[in-house]
Amino acid sequence: MPISLYERLKILFHVFGLSCICGAILLELFVFSDILLYDKFIGVEGNMFILCTEISLSIFSIFYFLLLFKKFLVSIDKGGTHLEPS
Repeated sequence: MPISLYERLKILFHVFGLSCICGAILLELFVFSDILLYDKFIGVEGNMFILCTEISLSIFSIFYFLLLFKKFLVSIDKGGTHLEPS
């Protein structure tokens, strides 16, 4: 059975959201390792386009994480212990 366009967009949305969250976790590991090794972290982005892109992806990651958290809480309220497909 072929996958509908809606299902493909939903999969793409989740792949993009999870990759943003994983990228944020990886960045935090780099920041914490610099703090542990050098007792400080200095991050400066001179390119305004890259800075705006990073801020946009961070905002998207926050909203995506809240969406997953809401789905998780609703599934617990319904008696389930896992994320149910919507």
